[in-house]
Amino acid sequence: MSWFGLGGSSTPKEEPVPTYSDSSFTTLDEQPSSQYTPAVSSSGGTSVNDIIMEEQQKVLVQQAIAKITAIAWDKCSAAKPDTSLSSTEVSCMQNVASSYLDASMFIVRKLGGGR
Repeated sequence: MSWFGLGGSSTPKEEPVPTYSDSSFTTLDEQPSSQYTPAVSSSGGTSVNDIIMEEQQKVLVQQAIAKITAIAWDKCSAAKPDTSLSSTEVSCMQNVASSYLDASMFIVRKLGGGR
């Protein structure tokens, strides 16, 4: 199946989800906020650990965006693939994404002690 549900076979198939065997890699929901401690090298630049941590955080953000996109697409327009989105579908996707982010932030705050 293609990215937007167009084309491909008539029977929908689940697309494979990448898995990671590195135990230090965590998902957005699992990563404690106190885990990131920036380290500065003696020359004042960033260390290799900082660069790795930053890249891991970028991956986590990309995964969260992909998850939000999939949820919004399934809720708002999966039944009728088309070349463009109607204003109702755009509004629906914005509302779904906003609600998902609000719920995620609420959970993060509750788990983090209400900060």
